[in-house]
Amino acid sequence: MRPHRLAPARIRLRQVLVELGADKTIRQVVNTHYHEDHTGNNDMLVALAGAEVLAHPLAVPEIRYPATLPWYRHFLFGPVPSCEVRPVGVKVRTPNFTFDVHHMPGHCAGHICLFEPTKRWLFSGDLYIAADLDSQLTDAHGPAWIDSLNRAIGLEPACLFDAHGVIVQGQDEVSALLVRKRDFLAALRQRVVDAAKNAASIRDITRWAFRHRDLVDRLSFSDGWLSLLTGSDFSRGNLVKSFLREPVSEIPAAAPPDVSPV
Repeated sequence: MRPHRLAPARIRLRQVLVELGADKTIRQVVNTHYHEDHTGNNDMLVALAGAEVLAHPLAVPEIRYPATLPWYRHFLFGPVPSCEVRPVGVKVRTPNFTFDVHHMPGHCAGHICLFEPTKRWLFSGDLYIAADLDSQLTDAHGPAWIDSLNRAIGLEPACLFDAHGVIVQGQDEVSALLVRKRDFLAALRQRVVDAAKNAASIRDITRWAFRHRDLVDRLSFSDGWLSLLTGSDFSRGNLVKSFLREPVSEIPAAAPPDVSPV
């Protein structure tokens, strides 16, 4: 069988882990969720170090029995091997630290974050990613995401480790980052609810909620440039639909306008 084109990166990761001696120290691998860009080397870590893979119970079957990927995700990440995985508990203990496991869905079901309460470190998985990323896969759930962000803000983390390379230090800085993400999603939720009162389709709601008028929006029917690149697998419409699954009675009222006298 011809090796996958990304095999050199996998081989290099293995080499680095061996050089660092991690093959003798890694005992647990915690997947924050089941997407392939977060689980693709599970099997290598198991083979290399005999590590135990842990994930939220809702993520376990997705990791153990990975789905066939759309073409562009297969192209980027290659096939994802099946892997034995056990449900994570309420805490993850290492020789030096103990992490609280917080179920924080929204990006997808079964998404977790790890919080070290003494250092106040938050390993956030894909809770943040980017403040205004408006396109998601079909398993995103906007209302749950807002709730998870509120709970993460309440932890008052002093350092955030985002799974896509962002590291933010300082309680105020981390809080501002998470608040910006939450407020973006909350504002989008309100626009979706308002648009749904008179719209006839998801496309109409998406067009109204994202009132851009550039070439990409026209070509994608307001679904965003990622929709064009991924054949609508990754789109604004997926996030819009997730807000429509929420009962209107559970949506907080929009903040009143500022009418302070001049």
